[in-house]
Formats: sequence, C-alpha cells, structure tokens
Amino acid sequence: MWKLPHTNNYCRFIDFGIMIKDAHLLSALYFYFPTLDTESIKNVDESFMQYNCDDRAIRLLDLGGVISQPDILQAVFNEDYEIRSLPHSKYCDVSSVTKEEKFSIYNIDVNTDLYIKNRYGGIIFKLLLTDSKSNSYYRFRLEGDIVANLYKIERPANALLQSAFWNVEIIDFRVNEIRNLNRSLIETMKGQLNIVKYKFFYMCPSNEEILSLSHGDYKRCRYLENDIWAKYINISDNDIKLNKAITAYQWNLEGDTHVNMMIKSKYENNNIMTIFIYLLIVSIMSILFSIFGNFLYASFFLSSILRIL
Repeated sequence: MWKLPHTNNYCRFIDFGIMIKDAHLLSALYFYFPTLDTESIKNVDESFMQYNCDDRAIRLLDLGGVISQPDILQAVFNEDYEIRSLPHSKYCDVSSVTKEEKFSIYNIDVNTDLYIKNRYGGIIFKLLLTDSKSNSYYRFRLEGDIVANLYKIERPANALLQSAFWNVEIIDFRVNEIRNLNRSLIETMKGQLNIVKYKFFYMCPSNEEILSLSHGDYKRCRYLENDIWAKYINISDNDIKLNKAITAYQWNLEGDTHVNMMIKSKYENNNIMTIFIYLLIVSIMSILFSIFGNFLYASFFLSSILRIL
C-alpha cells in the first residue's frame, strides 16, 4: 500500500503480488473489491501506465512488465535475481545467481486477459490464466476512489489547534473476509485460494509516525532508493514529490485464511492554509485578550478614582 506526497494531498494506490504454485491447474482468477462508486471503472492499456494522481477513476494496471526490468526486480524482491525473457511468451523466468529457477512473471494484457464486472456491490476483475507455469507470479496495481474506502481521518478532541499541524489516519485493509461479503456473491464462489503467507508493506513519507497496529510490530523497515523506485512507481514528477524520503514497513503473516490489517498513524498537516487560519485565530484571540485586559484596567482605575473622591 502506497501513500506518497502529492501537490495538494497524498497519492494512494495498492500493489498486489500473488505467487501461485500449480497455476497451470487454474483457468482464471477472480478478484472482488467492494466499492461505493462503480461508475468510473476503466479498463486501460499501457498508455495509461503513467497517470495523474487527481484522476479518481478505478483502474487495474499490470506491473509484470515493470518488474521485469532487472534493477526493479531486485529492488522489489530484495534479492540478487536474474531474469530471462521467453520468445513469443508473456512469461519471464526468474532465477538466482546460481541459475536455480525460482518462478515466472506473467505480463498481463489488460485488453485480452482481463474482464471486469460491476456486480454484488463492488467490482469483479477476472484474470484469465493461459499457458500458466507451475510457479507463476502476477503483479498489478489498483488505483482510484476504491482505495479511498480503506482509510479515514480521525479528528482529535482539540481539533481546532492540533489539526492545524497533525492528522490521525486509520487504514482498514481486509483480505478474504467472507463474513462481510455479499451473500449472492458467496453462492457463486467455487473456492478460495489457500494463501499460506501474507507479506504486507506500507510505504509512506518518513515523517509519518505509526501509532498502533492490529498485528503487532512491523518485522522491518527501510528507506526506499528514490532513483530506482521512481521508475517502478511511474508517476510524473509534476504529480508527486519523490524528493522526500519514503519509508517502507513490512509485516509477515502465516497460516491465516483471512487478514484484517489495521494501521493507525499520525502525519504532519502543515499546509499554508491551515497555518494561516491558525495564526489568524491566535491573532484574534490576542486582540480580544488585549481589549479585555485594557477594559479591566480601565474599570479598576476608574473605581480607584471614585473611591478617592
């Protein structure tokens, strides 16, 4: 999950990576995302890979071609991997430096491999699996208003003062929560993937403070190299400020059929408008206190003169 500094606010999107063993036994994968807005769905091709953060359209973008670049591949998996393109194939084989084959990356063609349905109070993405290999890896990005449903801003009790400088944010991210799904959708499901391991990453500005976590402390955190990750993010410099340090937090979860990950964080909100309003309020309060003080002094002085007389 990404949260990056934007000109006016923050740019948010989610990258999913799925490693499937025995993928050749499957014909398709279905992904369901509940959403409140299903009118702005767009099925896009590579011409949309560089997008504007202000565009709220819901999209699913392929990242297989992006991580097939050797430097980005090593940055994403944090391993010394090598990659080999296969002729006349959408797959690229990934191996270790000792030439041991690890897995194959599939480059999704959104025009032929991906189908979208707007049903059951959300969006269903159907990904066709053609000529799948035993260990296949699929990576894609979800963007738009659907991501905004995962977080909310919590206003502090002293919002007038504290919110001028800080915001508290709660992120609620759930995977395979059957009890929250539409009943008609559950009836059509033929089965679920048996996910044996989850790796959850949260990328945010380094000045954001993690307050609490639903699954305990993070396993590790590190700064991202801006030059490499800028190519992976693939957003124009006009839309996003990559000159700020970005921190990546990682959690590993095993043995759960479903995950409900909640993150509570605090981040700076020092924009020009909030600071101006804060200074204006302080100035008005100072003037009122000054007027009230002068009034008390004048009243005290007048009462002293009347006593003398």
